Amino acid sequence: MMKATKYKNMREFLRKNLNNRQEYVIVKYDYQAGQKVRAHYHLDAGHWIVFAFGKFEFHYDKKLQEIVEPVEGVSAVYIKPDHVHKVVCLTDGCYFVVRESKTETIYLE
Repeated sequence: MMKATKYKNMREFLRKNLNNRQEYVIVKYDYQAGQKVRAHYHLDAGHWIVFAFGKFEFHYDKKLQEIVEPVEGVSAVYIKPDHVHKVVCLTDGCYFVVRESKTETIYLE
């Protein structure tokens, strides 16, 4: 089972996981309770999902892995290229995707 790693804040996440002077694509998502991110994957880029606030179901390789609910700081999971994942928002919430490069999103649902 894959578990999210907890960080004190976004700064700690960035310092521990991103390489200096490497370009990344960072996208912010705000969702309302009940919204779902359909199952999908990316062929050629790994990425982090950094949960900022809210409560989420995190699915990886078509299996529920964890209920993520950052209370203090942020929680993050790393998604390898070609691995199916989806997120279900249980409350209003926000997360960031930090991708290693631009890539196509391939949806399964």
